[in-house]
This record gives sequence, C-alpha cells and structure tokens, in this order.
Amino acid sequence: MTTTTAFRFLILVIPFTWVILRLMPAEQHSYGHVHLVSSQAQEPARQQKQDRIAGMTDREKEAFDKFVKHESRFKDHYQSHFSTSHYDYNQYRPAYQHGFELGLDPRYRKMDWSRVEPEARRTWDESTMGLWSQYKDAVRYGWEQGVTLERG
Repeated sequence: MTTTTAFRFLILVIPFTWVILRLMPAEQHSYGHVHLVSSQAQEPARQQKQDRIAGMTDREKEAFDKFVKHESRFKDHYQSHFSTSHYDYNQYRPAYQHGFELGLDPRYRKMDWSRVEPEARRTWDESTMGLWSQYKDAVRYGWEQGVTLERG
C-alpha cells in the first residue's frame, strides 16, 4: 500500500468511525475510555433526575409513580402519532407527564380541555420543554389519561 493510498484510507475511515461512535447510545460504548467518557457525560443528568425526585412532595411522587405505571399507554400513543416527527419518545415524555399530572389534579378533572388548555400552556415551560404548538397534543392526551384514571 502506498503512502498516498494509506492517507486516503485514513481520511475516509476516521470521520466514518467518529460518526458511528457519536450515533451509538452511551450504553453501547464498551471499548476502553469511550465508555468512561460517555458515562461521565450522563452522570449530571442522572444526578439531576435523582435530585428532582428527592425534592418532590408525596403528592408529586404518587403522580410520578402512577405515570410510570401507565407509561406504556403514552409510548403506544407516541408510536401511533409522533414517531415520524424525528423526535424520540423521551422528548415527548415531559408533555405526556405534564398533562397526566394535570389530569390527576382535582381542580382540572371536571373541566373540558378547552378550559384546561390555557392553564396547561401557562405552566408549560417552553424554554425547557419545547414549543407548546409541537407538544400540546401529547399534553392533552396525558391529561385525558390522568382524568380517565382518576374517574375510575
């Protein structure tokens, strides 16, 4: 192999390898220091989630537990309505959870969506969770599921 051929080969292989490694989920990295770097990058997010759960009231913890227990409904809804949106379920999860928690709240159970939506939008943090227009249908579905669960 000539030097020029080897150089061309490296120019093609290095970027390709980098792209493949960047696209792999962190759990898939299992070679040398790559796994350590990926784990360290995810550690702040895990700690943030644990801190958020630790700071919840009993009512919020109960709502969170109910949400997790019924999460398969939201995943099914995501698959049938949003899977082609180029966003994965985890980006829609806060919307489902926001609506679900509103549906569990006694103040919003007996209202129809047209009366609940302004409050849902007001409490939706676009800077953190994304544009309301993109996620409002997932919030509504979450609210409907929360209301259905509480009504029995």
